[in-house]
Amino acid sequence: MKKATMTFRFAVKEDISLILTLIKELADYEGMLSEVIATEELLEEWLFEKQKAEVLIGEIDGNPIGFALFFHNFSTFLGRAGIYLEDLYVRPAYRGHGFGKAFLKAGCNCCGKRLRTFRMVVSGYESTQHRVLPGYGGGTNAGLDCLSYRRNEINRNGE
Repeated sequence: MKKATMTFRFAVKEDISLILTLIKELADYEGMLSEVIATEELLEEWLFEKQKAEVLIGEIDGNPIGFALFFHNFSTFLGRAGIYLEDLYVRPAYRGHGFGKAFLKAGCNCCGKRLRTFRMVVSGYESTQHRVLPGYGGGTNAGLDCLSYRRNEINRNGE
């Protein structure tokens, strides 16, 4: 693959079909396609009407290569809102080229501009994510695979 530049944009209502396609690709990758009950109607309601979550779409030359879905959380100790990354998916043809890391940095940059923390939980097959953002100061919480990045760490290291 030649050197490609990835751009990010927030999803709009017209992206609902694409979002559902990417969700199904992720579910298929995780062996959970039969568990997907999301529909375009549900996504429109919860993402755009009720605004309960947001989607960041990554593109190369206008072609979507993946997505990150996140929602707002709240830290009782910090007394401030943050972002929780629910899912991150990069299409197979684009894996291994740093695009997953670029997604995480974009999420951290979004958080650094608007909120206080950026958190995610990684499962066993995603454990390499612990090393994806070195230098961002993220750490596990109480032995769980929950990574948490604070605003000063994000602002210091965000590009």
